[in-house]
Amino acid sequence: MIDQGLMAKDLEIQQDLSYQYRHWRRERAGWVGIACILAAGLLGLFGHHPFSRAIAHSDSRDLIITYDRYGRVESNAEIAVTLAPEKRPGEGTIRIWFNAPYLDAVRVLSVSPLPLRGEARQGGHDFVIQTDGSPLTVLFSVQFHEFGVIQGQVKVDDGKPLAITHYVWP
Repeated sequence: MIDQGLMAKDLEIQQDLSYQYRHWRRERAGWVGIACILAAGLLGLFGHHPFSRAIAHSDSRDLIITYDRYGRVESNAEIAVTLAPEKRPGEGTIRIWFNAPYLDAVRVLSVSPLPLRGEARQGGHDFVIQTDGSPLTVLFSVQFHEFGVIQGQVKVDDGKPLAITHYVWP
């Protein structure tokens, strides 16, 4: 019978335990990195998911904007502008304004309900919507054309603008 301890000493195997420990640490760091990327994907960082929705609202909550926080270049997203305007005699229209730099970074594909007209005003663009004064939700379908952080401002009539921010991946 051969002694195992003697046999291990006779083998010409080069060992570098410090290298092996460094390699194991790097491997574990890679596992953690992969787990973080998977968790970010499950939380909606790379696409449509309930956690990827963001809400901006006015102090009085008469204007609420719901939008996708994350997106990809050339992907579509929806922006829902919900408002509870008070009844105004006569006019019967509201103006939803987006600032020009935001509209340069996205393309508005559709608006529902259809606006009566569009108007350029104060460094942005108005969508003029007919209303009877009851609560209203206007859906804007947009497509991202730039990647990075896209920041915009939205306001209704001459109210205070609300900020919206998208993080768009290539």
